[in-house]
Amino acid sequence: PISFRTTFRSLPTIAGQVVDLQALYNTVVAHGGWDKVNDRQLWPSIASHFGIDSSCLNGTQALKNIYIR
Repeated sequence: PISFRTTFRSLPTIAGQVVDLQALYNTVVAHGGWDKVNDRQLWPSIASHFGIDSSCLNGTQALKNIYIR
């Protein structure tokens, strides 16, 4: 079978903080899934759940990019 999962050489980080991929997935699903999070622009809310505040330049975009990988 073909796997579409991305293999990370190291765990992804934002502002020096490791992003828990399982927690990220679960949080996005709890907010309604990828489509709803994107359509309703909920990434700042997801980011705050991980302690990433608005002072982290591009933090929400980085979190979104980590999720889609």
